[in-house]
Amino acid sequence: MKNKELIRTLKFVLFSASAGLIEFGWFSLLTAVTDWSYWPRYLIALVFSVLWNFTLNRNFTFKSAGNVP
Repeated sequence: MKNKELIRTLKFVLFSASAGLIEFGWFSLLTAVTDWSYWPRYLIALVFSVLWNFTLNRNFTFKSAGNVP
């Protein structure tokens, strides 16, 4: 049981770290291809990273198939 929780914790940490990379990547891409100000670029990058993190953690870390209220 303890091993299962350790694996779950590692998945959570790795998926959360990958969300940081997603945010950095989108922000960099938007900086390179648009002339938008900081806040729209940041908001779009943040939304993509949150969706990435939520989806991966929901499906692979916690294996939740139920609807989110």
